[in-house]
Amino acid sequence: TGLRYIIWNIKNIIKTSIIKAFYRGISSKKIEKENYCIFFMSYQPEATSYPDAWDMHDQFKIINKLIKNIPNNYQLVIKEHPTQLDLSGSFFYKNPQIRNIDFYREIRNKFRDKVIFLDEKFNFNSIVKKPKFIATINGTVGIEAVMDNIPSIIFGHAWYQGCEGTYNIREIKNLKKLIKSKKFKIIDQSKVKFFINKANEIALPFYYKDIQKEYYPKYKKLLKINLLNNIKKLIVLGLKLSKNNYNKSTKI
Repeated sequence: TGLRYIIWNIKNIIKTSIIKAFYRGISSKKIEKENYCIFFMSYQPEATSYPDAWDMHDQFKIINKLIKNIPNNYQLVIKEHPTQLDLSGSFFYKNPQIRNIDFYREIRNKFRDKVIFLDEKFNFNSIVKKPKFIATINGTVGIEAVMDNIPSIIFGHAWYQGCEGTYNIREIKNLKKLIKSKKFKIIDQSKVKFFINKANEIALPFYYKDIQKEYYPKYKKLLKINLLNNIKKLIVLGLKLSKNNYNKSTKI
């Protein structure tokens, strides 16, 4: 509370900055191998991974499972979630940074010849050769990939599971066999379109806050001023908590 809250956030910012610098140092700005798949990591801590991913919320466990089941000539490309190491977003001042340097270092050391980390700002439009498949806990990248004719393996609960080209890990008996199968490589786009059309029919437009409806198109502009706003919120909330605690202590 109060000053402790502000100090906690300052430590969090310093920690995230160090991790961000380390990640940039080990990440690549291009994909060199022809046969590869991508694991898009999820932001943590968040309900999308725990509890929505059940026992697969541990992303090191997911990476380990993928490495064991992809063909020997495949490379696993790992892309960190853009929000995880972002200091300008709306999350950094209220959520703890649960990543650490050892997390990335252990992956790199254990699977050195099989994995690469992808730069946070990697431009996917620059890809000439598409990945053989992508993997995600439950990110929307899964449905986006399927629409681009790329199979998706899902490790958690996703609203789009059941769509053509998506495979939930809990329904897969033999992952290695599935990845090598012809069924996995072929996606019937007519079924994908059918699923999306049906989803649109039953979906309801919803905004967490009315202000999102108005400002979402201006999101990129807002990112530039978010950092200062978040620092202001952090200090104001910290001072408010300090004042409340002081008032309580004087009453006692």
